[in-house]
Amino acid sequence: MGMDPLEVVVCSAALEGTVASGVSDPLGSLDLLAIQAALQSLGIEVNGHTFVPIIPRNITMPARKEM
Repeated sequence: MGMDPLEVVVCSAALEGTVASGVSDPLGSLDLLAIQAALQSLGIEVNGHTFVPIIPRNITMPARKEM
């Protein structure tokens, strides 16, 4: 038994909007924690074929890397 993908998107957007509006616990329980993370590594290609990650996968956003 799964959820309709469109319903998942709508519910997630509603929760994100509620949290962004300042409501700390929209569901009435303390088990909600919204974390935004990079789903894939972000980086550059060097020497024609080598990928060099700048921001690693699963790092929380916003992210910063200094060199």
